[in-house]
Amino acid sequence: MLVMANSSLLVANDPTPCRLLVRPPPIDREAAIGYLIRIAQANGFSTPRQLWLAMQNGEDPTSYNELMSWMGVANNSRASLFGPIPHYWKSSVNLMPGLCINDYNHHFMRWCPVCLAESPHLHSIWGLKLQCVCEKHGTPLTDCCPSCGARQRFERSNIGLCACGARLDLSDGGTTPSKVWAINRWLAHGSGNDAAFSNVAAADWHRLVRFVGQFTADAQPKRPGQISGLHHLGVASVVIRRTAELLDDWPHLFNELLAALQGQGTAKQSVRQSFGRLYRVLYHDLRAPVFQFLRDAFEEHLKENWWGFVCKRNRSFKSETVKNHPRLTLENAARQAGTTTAVVRHLIQAELIPSAEDKFPSGRHLRSVHLNDVGRIYALAEGAMTLGEAANFLGLPERRVRELVMAGLLTPIVSRITTKAAAWLFHKEQLSALSYFPVVPQGKPGLVSVHQILKSWSLRKGEFPALVKVLKNGVLRSAIATPGPIGKLKLDATQVRSWLAEHRIAINDWLSVDLAARVLGVKQQVAYELVAKGLLKTTPCSSNARAISAAQLQAFKNQYVSLAEVATNWGRAPKWVLQKIKVLPVCGPSIDGARQYFFFRADIL
Repeated sequence: MLVMANSSLLVANDPTPCRLLVRPPPIDREAAIGYLIRIAQANGFSTPRQLWLAMQNGEDPTSYNELMSWMGVANNSRASLFGPIPHYWKSSVNLMPGLCINDYNHHFMRWCPVCLAESPHLHSIWGLKLQCVCEKHGTPLTDCCPSCGARQRFERSNIGLCACGARLDLSDGGTTPSKVWAINRWLAHGSGNDAAFSNVAAADWHRLVRFVGQFTADAQPKRPGQISGLHHLGVASVVIRRTAELLDDWPHLFNELLAALQGQGTAKQSVRQSFGRLYRVLYHDLRAPVFQFLRDAFEEHLKENWWGFVCKRNRSFKSETVKNHPRLTLENAARQAGTTTAVVRHLIQAELIPSAEDKFPSGRHLRSVHLNDVGRIYALAEGAMTLGEAANFLGLPERRVRELVMAGLLTPIVSRITTKAAAWLFHKEQLSALSYFPVVPQGKPGLVSVHQILKSWSLRKGEFPALVKVLKNGVLRSAIATPGPIGKLKLDATQVRSWLAEHRIAINDWLSVDLAARVLGVKQQVAYELVAKGLLKTTPCSSNARAISAAQLQAFKNQYVSLAEVATNWGRAPKWVLQKIKVLPVCGPSIDGARQYFFFRADIL
């Protein structure tokens, strides 16, 4: 006899509790709540709750396990049903290994339109809060009606239809980026041995996404792992997308995140404080061995980019990370380079060695250098000389060494001018290059040492560096074949005087009467006579000396010409020229007792 009760078909007059007439078999890996919906739908109930109310027979409520027994579902078939069921069924649930009840949705269902069109049942994977993409088709899951936009609850009478009558399998699925699709497959089945992150189980991926998917370059979550509104598809999709972006091109984008977090706020020596909550996530929340690839990438980033030190107090790190970290204190770097800490500090101040330096809120400064720079420290510091030692090595006074530095001919390792260091420091190789010049034997004319030139020739500012430049360029050469420090080089005095005169003319500077005589090719007495007669103009200067400018010297040469120069131009002897020329000299032995004849150049030409 059939009895209608609450629009359901029940079997009456049965010695066992009432049984349902329509008993659809469960589908492998079907959502348990989806199976309840299909049972209710097949037997004419409006919702799973209506099914439960109709089956109450006595004081004890009917349980889910009793329902399965009445449906004739074997234990092995029950094991293929996953996910939570409404609490009023008073039964334990079958969840994915490693997951908890909080990892599942309890009110709203999600589905893949393509899968739903193939078979109108809910996959157990779709019930996971983090599952946003169909692992089979790569189609984004949806939770809203394509027609009215209403979110679909589990308490329903038909899996494939909305309350408005629209079909749910007609939604436009769209496409999904490959990395996002891959993470959703891993959330469903684990990464296995084929993925770049091998042997990470599905439950581990759920934990990783929950804790890592909230970190961005702009902000860190206040409570990693606790994501508000994760049951909303939009929230879960953002978390999955961020995780996919972080894992894409591993570990490049992860390193960018670490660099951004490291650059936020005031620099700290503590790695834990610098990286904030991410450090706790990596070494506490995700401390399981399966997440070691995250810590390996983090510690590799520290090796390349962490400006501070890693030591034994960083007990969470691998011993290799602590042992091989390349940042050194100045003391350790100096010890390895065989020099002093002060020298290393001076090299850093001179920007010859790169370093990382940060100031703490307390005002304390902390510096570090890279292990790769120890060799350069050694090379720079080996045989380094102070200013006094460099002066002795070059055979020059200290002020002359400083003059070479100011002219750019010497570049000290450490300079008091640029770094305000306590002492100068010069590289021996650079001093050696400055000390030895090309040597060409030229007999033994009147010789003068560079030291004597500096002592008694009254060189003007900048003339000594200019002399060194011409020595280096080979314009002036040592007069004897004995190379040595620049201060002891022997030079041809005549050549040096000639060069000095030309140099002063070239820079439009002042000449002494003696140098002017050499430029004109006359004796000093003749030059002084020309000055005394007013033919060669001079300008008074300090100490009652007379100086001749380049312009004054050029004006004299343009206005006057000597008998010797005219004779040379004519190719005749001076006496013959003097007899044949019909021009009266300006000065000369027969005119005013001067030693040499001079004419107006205009009269001769």
